[in-house]
Amino acid sequence: MSKKRLFFSVLSSLTSAYLLFTAFPPVGEAINVLFAIVPLLLISRFSTKKQSFYTWFFAGLIFWIATLSWMVAISKNGGPLPLVILGWIALSAICASYFAVFGIVDSILWKKISSFKGDGLKYATMRIVALALLEPILWAGFEWLRGWLFSGFAWNYLGTAISQYPQYALSARFGGVFLVSGLVVMVNGVFATMIERILSKMFSENTSNLNSDLPKWANKVFKSLETAIPLLIVLLVVNLAEKDYVSSKGEKTIPVRAALLQSNEPCIFTKDIKHEHPYDLYERLLQTAKHARPNIIILPESAMIRFGIMNRLHAKNFAQFLSDQTGGSAVFSGGDFMKEVNGAKRYYNAAAIYHPHLEGIDVDIYAKRHLVPFGEYIPLDKWIPILQKLSPIGISLYPGEKETVDLFVKNNATNLAKIVVGPLICFEDTDALMAIRSARKGAQLLILITNDNWFSLSNETLQHSWQSIMRCIETGLPMLRAGNNGVTGSISSDGRTNWLTDDNGNILIDAQASQILAVDVEENPQQTLYVKIGNYPLAISFALVLLFIFWNGGKRENII
Repeated sequence: MSKKRLFFSVLSSLTSAYLLFTAFPPVGEAINVLFAIVPLLLISRFSTKKQSFYTWFFAGLIFWIATLSWMVAISKNGGPLPLVILGWIALSAICASYFAVFGIVDSILWKKISSFKGDGLKYATMRIVALALLEPILWAGFEWLRGWLFSGFAWNYLGTAISQYPQYALSARFGGVFLVSGLVVMVNGVFATMIERILSKMFSENTSNLNSDLPKWANKVFKSLETAIPLLIVLLVVNLAEKDYVSSKGEKTIPVRAALLQSNEPCIFTKDIKHEHPYDLYERLLQTAKHARPNIIILPESAMIRFGIMNRLHAKNFAQFLSDQTGGSAVFSGGDFMKEVNGAKRYYNAAAIYHPHLEGIDVDIYAKRHLVPFGEYIPLDKWIPILQKLSPIGISLYPGEKETVDLFVKNNATNLAKIVVGPLICFEDTDALMAIRSARKGAQLLILITNDNWFSLSNETLQHSWQSIMRCIETGLPMLRAGNNGVTGSISSDGRTNWLTDDNGNILIDAQASQILAVDVEENPQQTLYVKIGNYPLAISFALVLLFIFWNGGKRENII
């Protein structure tokens, strides 16, 4: 690689990595995502496949190392620093590899398009198809693979940044966060094309989309279409999504008043830390809720862990105590659950909803479905039990199967209304399928509880909250969210947030507080298109695009 090409590769990587990093917390300039990968897209068009591969990988590695820097905070909760750093770099490299594979495939795509230059009409048409269809599907497909393959890491997709602009993120109702990411790539592609034309004129290189065998007026038309069609598609999808959201809203709703408690207790696995007595802590946090008479009190993940198994007496007594503070509210909290299967004990990371009444207390248990590998279990540890000793929690958890629980609230003086709740625990809100499956089972409300104090005093908490917003837009369901150290609050079905804040209006993180708020839950929410169809259209179109790119038409030469 020449020094000139190396310079532009390094410059492109650093520029894109910086813009991507600033699009997410802690900087949070989400608008940057609309042009963050422009330098990399230009590399794919102008450079060799090998150069494209390494440039994209280097950009991805810098971005992921920077944006996942919060992983180091886990060392404060007992994680050995060398292993934490190793895991941080390894995860960053894995995520960067998806950038790299996209880079080389995108480069192959543009090399294939260049092979059509002998046919001006076909060449110009293929450029438009690539910008408006092929590149967006490629990127969305690789994001989908990253979130699914080998349990996946569904974090900070390009479309997730658009959650900060709910009016544009509504397109997730049609195709999830992956459709939003695809639209973002379209916009980046338009900017890349504009710069490509400038560079072509500056260096007088044969890299423009002008073709000598087409009339001058036809070239101008195709150049206009190259930029106009992708932008028109973006505007059309955004407009249709907004209309779909408005038309889907039902007239009958059930008001739910919730008390959300942010206890900010130390990570439960931290050694030699004195915890405040839970009865004193939560009684104090509920002081402002006593007169509000909430329908439900929501505690974060692991809040019940000091009371043993969640459906046993000790935990029930604590739930009864909390309910009594507010005159009989239901209680939703996270903790431990265990059941015996064929004589063997199975442990679960779970959530329970408690409904106190005169005869006692009813408990409905939800067990976390999407477990974190190397956090809640070690791969293959069910077949090789000795591996369980490597788990940071000392045991191997099992995934649950239940997708909803029922909440009963008073909708007048005498009648109870049933609300179907889709619970999510911790990182389950990064996996769109978790919320989708709950919505398909009739969920009317999502409740997310998490204990991000593993990463206290870091950017993880804010980044995590952005993932939750997309789940609400995708499913068209509101969410109540309680984090041990934040972010706590509510998200409406169109992605608008009402977070717990301090006196200066800043999101309250790493502090104790409570929030009383109300959400309107639709009696019969309409399922969004994404809930109905899931990721099947993306998977099929992704496979077809790859087939097109790598199809040689019977020729023997290796296009790679």
